[in-house]
This record gives sequence, C-alpha cells and structure tokens, in this order.
Amino acid sequence: FDFILSDDPATKQNKEAYIPAKQLFLPVDAQQVIKTGTVSADRIAEINPQIDITLSRRLTKSELMVLEMLKTNNWKRPMYFAVTVGDDYYLGMSDHFELTGLAYQIVPVGVKGAGPQVNTKEMYVNMMTKFRFGNIADPKVYLDENTLRMCRTHRMMFSQLVGALYNEGDSVRTLNALDYCNKMIPGTAVRHDYVSTMLAEYYYKLGQNQKGDDIMDAVAKDCIENIEWYNNLNTVQRNSVKNRIGHNMAVLNQVLRICDQEKQKTILDKYMPYYMRYTNNSEL
Repeated sequence: FDFILSDDPATKQNKEAYIPAKQLFLPVDAQQVIKTGTVSADRIAEINPQIDITLSRRLTKSELMVLEMLKTNNWKRPMYFAVTVGDDYYLGMSDHFELTGLAYQIVPVGVKGAGPQVNTKEMYVNMMTKFRFGNIADPKVYLDENTLRMCRTHRMMFSQLVGALYNEGDSVRTLNALDYCNKMIPGTAVRHDYVSTMLAEYYYKLGQNQKGDDIMDAVAKDCIENIEWYNNLNTVQRNSVKNRIGHNMAVLNQVLRICDQEKQKTILDKYMPYYMRYTNNSEL
C-alpha cells in the first residue's frame, strides 16, 4: 500500500498506480491469533504461518479495501464474507474460510485446495440458539419471493451443518439440527426442493426413514406435477420451458438415486415408474 499510494513516478505505469507483484502473502502471528480468540488455543497446530493471496489482473476498490483491512486488523476483530457473496470477491482465500452460519469467517487455518470448512461448534450454536426465523412456520405469515429465497438459503446452511456434524460422528446433534430445521422452516411454509433431498438423505442415514420419506415424497410429488403440467403445453410453449423440465427431471433423479443408495424402497417403488415413463417420452 505504501507503493500504491506513493507519489514517486517510478511507482506508476502510464501514470496509473499498480502492484509490482501478483503473489502476496500475509504473515500470521500464531500467538496474536490465539490472544484475540480468532482460533482457540487447542487449534494452534492448525494455524498457517502465512496466507497466500494471488491477485487478478485488476483489483477493484472493494478488493483493495479487503486487503487493507486484513493487513491493519491483525486478527483483532473477526472478519467475514456473507455466504451470498460471489466467489469472485474471495481473493482466492476460500481455503481459509470457516462457515459459522450465514457467513464465512476468515481464519488463518486451512488446507490448500480444501475450500471452506464448517465450524460446527460455532455454527451449531448460531443456527440452533441465536438465529430468529420470524415465525415463518406460521401459515398465516406471508412469505414473498425474496423472503422465500432467503429461507432456502437458511435451509441450505442447515444442510451444510448437518453434513459436517454427521461426518464428525455426532449423530445426536445431527438429528437435533435436522429436526430443528424442519420445525423452523417446514415444507408447508417453504416448499421442499433439491436442497431438502440432502436433509432427507441424512434422516435415512440416522435410521429416521419416515421423516426422510416425508421430505422425498413432497419433492417427488412436486416434480411430477410440474412435469405433467409442462407436458400439457403445446410444442412452442414446452420448448420455452425445456430447462425447467430438465431441472425437475434432475431433481426427481436425485430423489430416486438417494433412495436407491440408502435402500429406501417406499419412495423408489412409488416414483420410479413415473421417471421411466418420462425418460422414454421423446416429447419431454
């Protein structure tokens, strides 16, 4: 930043400021990271000595702002990216992200190429005790399109948490998170979709087959109704929604794949004939 802000003509190209390197690194003081509580003391062995940053050809002011904040903050306060922010803004630091709810915290830990990880301890507390869901489960509460999209994002974050808890072997908290998700964001208020199939899969893995079937049945039924409606359109109309037909077929396939993998015959036997009929229908 001293180089960028310098008035020395030697630091300019065609009178424009530039950064004389494509690879930057941020040194990490492990003791400072522990002292500020960014990472707990029992994780000191995970702390990386530095964070490597590969710059793109041009940097926006917002990207420069992030770099400046990282440099001056020195882990004194937590820094986050919202989960709704696109990958282009991550500055290649996603290996140092930990999901804590609806945000990724930048932490000086991580394995190159592993991508964002889930901090199950923080995320479980946030999702299960701190987040408020605005009584969206009440059928009298109106949910507009924007609110529904955000609700689906919350459900997707629950699926991330559930998967991470299951992989840690914590079946108790996995089931707690699944049940709480379905209580606070029920399919009666926010229709089940592709993301919900992942929740159902973990219900199956935990032996909660009926709960899994209830979700899969709702998802598959919607797919069938949508495909049948598309099939009743004329050729021109059907061509205009071909991508929606493909999407519903893909979701139905996902339902059947999971049920086959988890040996759940109830849903598989009920909806496989529909899938085969649609697959053999050249008009779809």
